[in-house]
Amino acid sequence: MAAKFEYADKYVKSKSDIPKEPHWAIFEIKTVSVDTGYEGYNGTETFVGYEVYLTEEKWKEQIAYKEERSERNYVAAKVNPARIDIKIDVSV
Repeated sequence: MAAKFEYADKYVKSKSDIPKEPHWAIFEIKTVSVDTGYEGYNGTETFVGYEVYLTEEKWKEQIAYKEERSERNYVAAKVNPARIDIKIDVSV
């Protein structure tokens, strides 16, 4: 049975888009052509897309979909964001 395409629950565009709770992610490495403004010279830019999946099942389905199509320019990960506590102690 063929895997079906699953849209990510969220596409990270800024720090505030990253869930604070554990989640599953696909980091997709993409290269795009860039018009440099110089005639006859165009460059490329590489960036990483961060796709958030809130369920493991949906995440696995998207990985299977990518693998069936030989799309292997990604990293799949379980993300457990660190909680950072800052304590200020002042003594005299």
